[in-house]
Amino acid sequence: MVGSVWHNVVLSTFISVYVFLLSLTNNTPQHSLIRAIITLILAFLITYIFRRIITYIFETKTVSQQGEHKENVQENKEPVEHIEDQEENDEMNSTETAKHIRNLMNE
Repeated sequence: MVGSVWHNVVLSTFISVYVFLLSLTNNTPQHSLIRAIITLILAFLITYIFRRIITYIFETKTVSQQGEHKENVQENKEPVEHIEDQEENDEMNSTETAKHIRNLMNE
């Protein structure tokens, strides 16, 4: 998973202290503490879910890139006979094309 639990703890703690200090101006210290604890729990859960989503996105991207790489490797593994036949056809097509171009230039 991206990051660690310490990221969740540190971020949640900073957020809850901030909420506690802001809440002290309008509420009693006990009520502010309850709000800070609720904020700590919610912030921890939100950061945890966010980390899980980021990890899922990175894993999905990695798996899809590996799948594309395997498909490309399989496409490149053509039989040797097929490749030789294709080269002969390309040579015949190129000579025919050259003849047509010469005919057009002579006209």
